[in-house]
Amino acid sequence: PGGNGTVRFLTSFVVLLIPTFMMGGTLPMLTRFFTQRVDEVERKVGLLYALNTFGAALFNCDGTERIVRMFCVMSSPTIPSPRVAA
Repeated sequence: PGGNGTVRFLTSFVVLLIPTFMMGGTLPMLTRFFTQRVDEVERKVGLLYALNTFGAALFNCDGTERIVRMFCVMSSPTIPSPRVAA
């Protein structure tokens, strides 16, 4: 199902290229926006990176369940998130 490995790889690569490029560009852009002096770059980049990581983890734990319910994909296999499993 889905063709051979090369076709699946190339399709995945093309589909993920733009979002990955856009996500990779946000940290330098936000760093430039929130940083006025060179001596505060380390602290602010660390804070932005931590907030980004926390947001990704939070969405991963809760967002998947909400998206599945929102699009009424009730027949899909259910994989419990850490919040549900605990």
